[in-house]
Amino acid sequence: MALQTSPENPAPLHVINGAISSWVAQLGAVWVEGQVTQINARPGMTQVFVGVRDVKANLSAQMVTSPEALAQLTPALAEGDRIVMRVKAEFWANRGQLVL
Repeated sequence: MALQTSPENPAPLHVINGAISSWVAQLGAVWVEGQVTQINARPGMTQVFVGVRDVKANLSAQMVTSPEALAQLTPALAEGDRIVMRVKAEFWANRGQLVL
């Protein structure tokens, strides 16, 4: 669905981000390959943030997982690892950020 906008009738940012979020939600789960660039796991956190970069192109994304899921990996995940993961992409509309 194309949004009808103009200089006189611009769309508010929350409308744009909501539309992007809805579209990304339709993608479903996908397999993704990447290289781990950063692992941000702090004691007491309910989420672990993992930076992942494309192995062929100059782009990156952030993966979010639970500390329990990360702890179950054998061998343990480390920066520099190349990984294949099954993810559900989400667009966090309030931050304007794509996460896996």
